[in-house]
Amino acid sequence: MSPDGTELVNPAFPENEGRNMIEQNGPAKQYMPIVLKKKNVWVRYDWPKPGSDKPEPKRTYLRKVEYQGNVYIIGCGVYLSDE
Repeated sequence: MSPDGTELVNPAFPENEGRNMIEQNGPAKQYMPIVLKKKNVWVRYDWPKPGSDKPEPKRTYLRKVEYQGNVYIIGCGVYLSDE
């Protein structure tokens, strides 16, 4: 994800690639300011599993990284029902 909230890569939900997730009023609106300030953070939110439209509790680790002068937000998450 870019710092402005644009989803750059998402294999689970490729339809979100290129979409600004902050403008979609998703969880990015709450966690983006935190990860940009703290550089890494664990967050909890509800999000549908791939192939479903029913939101389920999810926990995600986010990290701010810089590469060749660009800032990116990298994340990896797990659905709590899968723990």
